[in-house]
Amino acid sequence: MSDQKIPQGKGNLPGPLPGMGPKPGAAPLPGVAKPGSAPLPGMGKPGGAALPGMAGAAQLPGQHRPSVPPQQVMEYAIQVDYTDGAAAGMPGATSNWPKRVILGMAVVAMVFIGFNLGKAWSNRIQLNGSLRDSLIIQYEVDRASKLFDELDAVINGALHQAGKWEYDPKHIEYLAANFKTNPIKPQIFTERSYRNFGKKAATSLSNYGVKWSMLYNALNTHREKTLANESILKEFKSKLMGNLAANYGVVFKRSGKDLLASVRYLGKPAEKDGKVSMPIGTAPDPKDGDVREVYAPAPEGDEGALTKEPEKYVVVLSPQAKAGLLAGQGKALFNEYVMRLDDLKGKAKMMRDEQTSLTRMLAELASQEPAAIAPPDAEAEFKDYVIQDQKAAPAAGAGAAEKAK
Repeated sequence: MSDQKIPQGKGNLPGPLPGMGPKPGAAPLPGVAKPGSAPLPGMGKPGGAALPGMAGAAQLPGQHRPSVPPQQVMEYAIQVDYTDGAAAGMPGATSNWPKRVILGMAVVAMVFIGFNLGKAWSNRIQLNGSLRDSLIIQYEVDRASKLFDELDAVINGALHQAGKWEYDPKHIEYLAANFKTNPIKPQIFTERSYRNFGKKAATSLSNYGVKWSMLYNALNTHREKTLANESILKEFKSKLMGNLAANYGVVFKRSGKDLLASVRYLGKPAEKDGKVSMPIGTAPDPKDGDVREVYAPAPEGDEGALTKEPEKYVVVLSPQAKAGLLAGQGKALFNEYVMRLDDLKGKAKMMRDEQTSLTRMLAELASQEPAAIAPPDAEAEFKDYVIQDQKAAPAAGAGAAEKAK
């Protein structure tokens, strides 16, 4: 074999691959012809067509055809070219970029779908939370509305009595029993979901809370000041009626170069020597005390008598001037009392307008259908809120809470 030339053709390596040829003395591979046996079909068959480049094939012009044993021919025939296969058109390794692009697009699609599903779920939760909170706020506003209606009636009643110069102690008792604390709880406006309320409803709710606080502070101020002056206010009417039935006069006195005047009650007149004199005092119908001559000059004048002796005379006031005189501190305190009631009535009117608008918007919010299979359970949590609120309410407020239900 050493002096024989191996046929040079494409695909032939310098010698057989390791393990391809049979070992000396070993049994040939199955299906491989043994020496002296019949060759495989089409291979080495005398007179048959031989494989190109192998024994028995047609010899090209100028090509030497060595004689190669059949076994050697078989060994070269089954060898594979691993070096130039790609160049010869054999399938090679493909790129991974298309797979990576597809995988990336799939990841982006999954993230997009997951984000939108999460957003939709969050919106469902937000809707149910808003519905629950709208029910709770509506419950609190309805309860406050009933209390407000009572308050409005109480203020109007007190004003009606004040128009007759009478003090109404019952409205103070009502305020002390029902407005020890602000009826609008601060927690209504905290930890609530306002996302589905809309800007207008949220603004109206905020204004409602601010106006209730203003009204509550005004009620407290009115109650405290009224209680401080209650004894004077209670006696004001009787004192005023006595004053209106009394007579008044103006007396004078000198202070340096100044002439000062003051108003006094006048007693019953007495006539002596053609002149009328009247006792003066600081209480109605004075009987004793300083007596002054009624100033009644002649039409042609007094020749300066009042200027010369002002302490001698008293000038009687007309009946039309009585109402605004000698009421003293009681008159000023009663006027302040009436002004506070008027202020409360004005704040109550603003509250009623805001309350009407807010109640309508809350009703529209609470009428929405909750999202199915999404927390929270709006109606269940609202009912639980009402139960807990009624348990926590004092005995005095339990009836009001029950009526607001």
